[in-house]
Amino acid sequence: MFDSQVLAFTLVAAILTMTPGADTLLVVRNVLRGGRGDGFVTMFGICSGLYAHAVLSALGISVILMHSATAFTVLKIAGACYLVWLGIQSLQSAGRASAAPELADAGAVRVPAVRSFREGFLTNLLNPKVIVFYLALLPQFIGPDDPVLQARLKKLEEQGGKPFIDYQIPEAVISLKQGIGRLIRDQNDYGVLMICDPRLKTKSYGRIFLKSLPEMSQTNRIEDVQEFFAAHENGSGLNE
Repeated sequence: MFDSQVLAFTLVAAILTMTPGADTLLVVRNVLRGGRGDGFVTMFGICSGLYAHAVLSALGISVILMHSATAFTVLKIAGACYLVWLGIQSLQSAGRASAAPELADAGAVRVPAVRSFREGFLTNLLNPKVIVFYLALLPQFIGPDDPVLQARLKKLEEQGGKPFIDYQIPEAVISLKQGIGRLIRDQNDYGVLMICDPRLKTKSYGRIFLKSLPEMSQTNRIEDVQEFFAAHENGSGLNE
């Protein structure tokens, strides 16, 4: 029998792979530019970018992005700038083809393989969707006894880090924020998030969880929860 986690991961990965994005558009552009060979080299560069993400994640380097919103923002801006640069190159090529129709009639343009590989590699490496996949989604399919996870925690400890603070807490915070995102999807949604763990108030790391929450009221009184639902049931709290 197949492992249920493997099947679930395969399904999610297949859906994400088939979802059009920057990588897909780049392959289409390069096939139209240089033919099938150009597309295959670009695809190889994209796959190499995926392997790079996997290596960085396995080594624990990606944890830096978990702790630093600034680093993640810088990476997103770099990716956006690179896509803009590729777009400018496409417009320039289209302009040259318009100015010289005989070049456009010649068919596919011969492009160095290194250039196509580099475009695919950098587009994938700087793609926020792939980064989020490796930082947030992929760990959901890794059990606590997984040998890869154990090796990662051991490596982090050997480097002087604290696996609980530097890896397990950030992972738990991401899962909490994902749960809130499933609860509240638009401005008309409302609900109560109940966390039955006193350590959020008694332990120092509990503040990390509380600070990660979006702007919302916090209480430990059941009466406040009852009043919240009562207000929304009669419509008076819908605009609060």
